[in-house]
Amino acid sequence: MIKIYHIPGTRALRVVWLAEEMGLKYELQPMAGFTDPKLKQANALGSIPVLEDGDVRIIESLAIMDYLMDRYGPTPLKPKPADPSYPAYIQFFHFGECTMGARFRNLVVAKLFIPEDQRQNWATADSEKGFITGVEMMGEQLKRHAYLAGDQFTAADISCTLMLGGGAKLFGWENRYDQAVRDYLKRVTERPAYNRASGAR
Repeated sequence: MIKIYHIPGTRALRVVWLAEEMGLKYELQPMAGFTDPKLKQANALGSIPVLEDGDVRIIESLAIMDYLMDRYGPTPLKPKPADPSYPAYIQFFHFGECTMGARFRNLVVAKLFIPEDQRQNWATADSEKGFITGVEMMGEQLKRHAYLAGDQFTAADISCTLMLGGGAKLFGWENRYDQAVRDYLKRVTERPAYNRASGAR
């Protein structure tokens, strides 16, 4: 049985959402928080998500997604390399974490956790600029296509939506998003699998 260590509002949403889209059977392992001893036992970093599948244990959200799609696919959520949509897919799949996620994490720490008189600094400004520039890049793609890889929903959309939604909810930046991005965010978060995943506890 697939087990997903889970805290609502974290990167675990990506994994649960993917599992829902694929129709996989899984068991949630709710954590009391990042200091939960069970989480530290499963992952020395104390980060979420963690996937357990028999003897397999993986702790990076995109690696977990790749594993599930390769292990339990094939799935249209991951286009084949010969598919014309594959280059855009693989770019935006990683873009959601490597570009957007890195900046988003810095912004969460800077805006929500450090003392207020230290929040405005070069690193915060650079992360905010990079995040918004990333949103603009996605907007250019979404003016041409319904989804980030093209005209079909893929795991790249799952990867990036987590950060787009976080920027809108936590920082109130939705009004800084292009209309194409706002329409896209509404479209993907109305998917039944997203609603089931976001309601998971």
